[in-house]
Amino acid sequence: AQWTDTDTKEFLGYLYTVCSEMGEGYSFKGKTFSAAADFMKGVTTVGGDKDKEACRVKWQTCKEKYNIIGKIKEQSGWGPWSDEHGAGITGLTAEAWDKFVGRNKTAKPFRNKGWIFLHDVEKIMPYKLKGTNV
Repeated sequence: AQWTDTDTKEFLGYLYTVCSEMGEGYSFKGKTFSAAADFMKGVTTVGGDKDKEACRVKWQTCKEKYNIIGKIKEQSGWGPWSDEHGAGITGLTAEAWDKFVGRNKTAKPFRNKGWIFLHDVEKIMPYKLKGTNV
């Protein structure tokens, strides 16, 4: 299935309305993805049907992006995260960024570009800091 930005926004909006159904690992059961697929039939304008599996994969992809942005935000020495410009990496921070991306491949698109769905996913699953002083 092809997802437009509008499709993704609608999908995440739906998941927000049913976030009480979320289980461990910030995941949903198959019945929630089936219901999401039914919901998407009424709002999708292009890109074909978003079936249960397409909805599950889309949620997994959104979670991965959200979690890597959380890791980016935890890094010191870089400017603050920008919804428009991502990590805001400059020539002075490029070496540290390249090392980070070497360990976190999914971070690569966020070097100097934000993610428009960050706050939508944040409403569904807040990022949990990890470490010894948390």
